[in-house]
Amino acid sequence: MLSITNPKKFLMWQISAMSLSLMYKDTLFFLKMATWSMLNLQDSASPLMEQLNFFHDHTLLILTMITILVGYILFMLFFNNYTNRYLLH
Repeated sequence: MLSITNPKKFLMWQISAMSLSLMYKDTLFFLKMATWSMLNLQDSASPLMEQLNFFHDHTLLILTMITILVGYILFMLFFNNYTNRYLLH
């Protein structure tokens, strides 16, 4: 059973939570709870977090392009015919 030691403090907490939910109802409507199966970041609630999300996406794109380029170079090195292997100059 939940025991409340200070009923005034508990009531103040409920009032502040209700006022926050009314103040940010448009923002909180679009936010979704994070789950284990999410492949990307949670929806941002502030402009700073939105910029951090854009930075994450941009960095991930650059890292993906570098990984594909290195993979292509390794693939071409492994399957090269070495036609000019004995060229001395």
